[in-house]
Amino acid sequence: MTRVFHISPRLAGGVAAQSLGTRIVMSFGAGVYEETVFRLGIMSGLAALLERVVGLRRWISATIALAVSSALFSAMHHIPPYGDPFSIGVFTFRVLAGACFGLLFWFRGFAVAVYTHALYDLYVLVLR
Repeated sequence: MTRVFHISPRLAGGVAAQSLGTRIVMSFGAGVYEETVFRLGIMSGLAALLERVVGLRRWISATIALAVSSALFSAMHHIPPYGDPFSIGVFTFRVLAGACFGLLFWFRGFAVAVYTHALYDLYVLVLR
């Protein structure tokens, strides 16, 4: 597989085994990808569905969508084989982080949520 796809087997070794450049790219990639999926896709989609189809008020729809997308965001980080082992403290922290990114997205826009997430990941994966 390595010869065919030219993918380094070190990618399965975790973040600590990655080069500085790889961790920087991972930081920006995660910011773009996760905000696209969880905020632009799930949060916006669910809020629109709840408001337009179910008929809930906008703030109720947005609150439910924020809670669901934040919980899914956190849960995604615990999926094996590459996810972290489940810990209620880590799960709760990520739910709150997802809520912060969601609020940034809702009130300030997609780009703000993306670069905030990317800068946070850059801090965690590179600087810390």
